[in-house]
Amino acid sequence: MSQPPHRPADTTREHYKGLPICSARGLHEGCFHLLRRYLAPGSACLELGAGSGAFSQRLVDAGHTVQAHDLDASRFGARGIPLWTHDLNRPIPDGLRGRTYDLVVAIEVIEHLRDPVGFLETCDACCRPGGLILLTTPNTVGPLSYAMYLKRGQFLFHNPASYRTDGHIAVLPFWLLECYFRQMGLDVLERTSLGRSSPVKARLAQLGQSVIQCLLGRKIPKELRRGDCLCYLLRRPSGSGA
Repeated sequence: MSQPPHRPADTTREHYKGLPICSARGLHEGCFHLLRRYLAPGSACLELGAGSGAFSQRLVDAGHTVQAHDLDASRFGARGIPLWTHDLNRPIPDGLRGRTYDLVVAIEVIEHLRDPVGFLETCDACCRPGGLILLTTPNTVGPLSYAMYLKRGQFLFHNPASYRTDGHIAVLPFWLLECYFRQMGLDVLERTSLGRSSPVKARLAQLGQSVIQCLLGRKIPKELRRGDCLCYLLRRPSGSGA
């Protein structure tokens, strides 16, 4: 089984400099603003699953150097950014091993892969000691996903339709991801939720979610009740081996 196409469920495409953004509205912009507080000028960046190259282009426009990756080179439209193609379900080719970057980006990629832990290890291996990893994936406790689960027992971006058309095969709730991060020794610098496919519906669902939690006496972290996508900014400890 090859890596499935990276196509999240509808979200009426946004664009950056003519390059389509295949994710929930506002996700790329939110990720970029989050990074600006941590990423040093002129950083060397690797984007895994770059799609059209929209986020890679943002990084280049901000003065960083970028190596992009995607399974399908035909959809990559960013000019002047080097691209290597590879199935992330397979080990990194020997020729690329040993290269490390100040920032590794994986926006809406990990849910498409058979081995999420193996992919996190790939991100870790590509990140220099003290470097950053930006990771996003569908948020199972976002307001719309929460409402959909109560109604149908399915999540917004993890259901039969998204499995068939978008290749979402790995459900990764926030608590499980954080277990993986601790196991790998990665430090969580930022944890938030970003992007909304339907802002009005999301707001209504968020109100309903708050009422239900009050009645049940259970709490979902506030920062995870805003958007459709989980977003983590991680740091590889400086003492990590190369």
